[in-house]
Amino acid sequence: MNSLFKKFKYVVVYDYEFKITDGNPPKPVCVVYKELHKQKIYKVWCVDKFPRSLFPIDETLFIAHYSNAEVSCDIALGYEKPKYIWDTFIEEKKLFNGKLKGFGLLETCQRHGIKGVMEADKKRYWRDYIINNYPDYEDQKGIMDYCLEDVLLTEKLFYKQCERLEKLDTNFLRIIQQATFHGRSMGIAAQIETNGIPINNNLYDDLEEHYPNVREQEMKELEAIFDVYELGNLTIRNLKKN
Repeated sequence: MNSLFKKFKYVVVYDYEFKITDGNPPKPVCVVYKELHKQKIYKVWCVDKFPRSLFPIDETLFIAHYSNAEVSCDIALGYEKPKYIWDTFIEEKKLFNGKLKGFGLLETCQRHGIKGVMEADKKRYWRDYIINNYPDYEDQKGIMDYCLEDVLLTEKLFYKQCERLEKLDTNFLRIIQQATFHGRSMGIAAQIETNGIPINNNLYDDLEEHYPNVREQEMKELEAIFDVYELGNLTIRNLKKN
């Protein structure tokens, strides 16, 4: 593991709290970082603010559990996507997918015997509080403390995963390369989701309005060639015969 700390000037565990609605980018509420070289914690409130990024992406390994959410918040704040990500969710999947169930942060930490895991009811309370009260929060300190708990749990999980992976592969540089490759893909997925899927709304509305007629015309064209429809339904029997 020493090679990891030699390779990166900053090794940062981080977690955002945010508000999100279906089909929209997240609205960051706060972010907490813990830089592992200096063991220093940074707490940043984000509501109605655009704080500056604290760590240079070329020199920093970012550690998060299901980092798609964190990178989405980075993008929402105008930050450049991290280049190097260790996603504890992905690493856990690589270790136990198909063998064990439960890959949320709490379940994963419990599997590794990590002490001090918060109760599920507590996590549920704070998630509901953050989502339902945006942007007017009376208990900012409580939100920050809750966010910090997730950061500290993720830190412990990261160390546990490193210990296990070192037993499977003595070449830790290779472990880092594979982990950051897979972690970076989560960041790219976050960018794709932020960009969204381009839609020609005029064409979409036109298709929706005339879909029954379009469907009927397509069926007639296919029926003339393949004879696979009966009463407007695709039939497996006729499809096999053709």
